[in-house]
Amino acid sequence: QSLSSLEGQIDYLIVDTPAGASDSTLFFTSATSVPLIVLVAEPTSFLDAYALIKAAHIEKGLKEFSVVVNMANSATSAKQNFSKFAEICGRFLDVKLTYMGMVPQSSAIRKSIVKRKPIAASMPGSTEAKAFMKLAEAIQTAPHNQLDGIRFFNEEQR
Repeated sequence: QSLSSLEGQIDYLIVDTPAGASDSTLFFTSATSVPLIVLVAEPTSFLDAYALIKAAHIEKGLKEFSVVVNMANSATSAKQNFSKFAEICGRFLDVKLTYMGMVPQSSAIRKSIVKRKPIAASMPGSTEAKAFMKLAEAIQTAPHNQLDGIRFFNEEQR
């Protein structure tokens, strides 16, 4: 119910959920027209992302997923990891994945997390901040799923 009060006030809401296809993760993924899947170049990340996409596709009918590669060593390796993951998904699922970009592996990002200050504020001209700005721009043009919407009930309506 607390999210419904934000309707009309924001264009995008990014919710950081646990990896995998838990109930809460599946709820938030299926509640958005632009699910953004964060992928890291590790086998467990591929498995978790695949499980979430499969569950959202089968249980909620989603077909469009946006993917960002996090902690990438380079733009080239990020695209290679995305391509590898997209091939796996394409082999077994009828979904479309769109590459949104990458966030580089960075000690500066780790420091900004410890300081609790966004890197875009502390180092606005940095490669890392530019990567987040590119991601924000890409999200605005990402393919959308058609949703039936989420209906929130108060206690009297249950």
